[in-house]
Amino acid sequence: MYFLGNLCTQMQKSIKFIFQKTAFMSE
Repeated sequence: MYFLGNLCTQMQKSIKFIFQKTAFMSE
C-alpha cells in the first residue's frame, strides 16, 4: 500500500516536471 502511494507521488512529480518542460518549450 505504501509502495503504491509512493509510486503515485513519483508519477505526479514526473508529470508536473514534464508538463512544465513542454510548457517552457512551447513558449
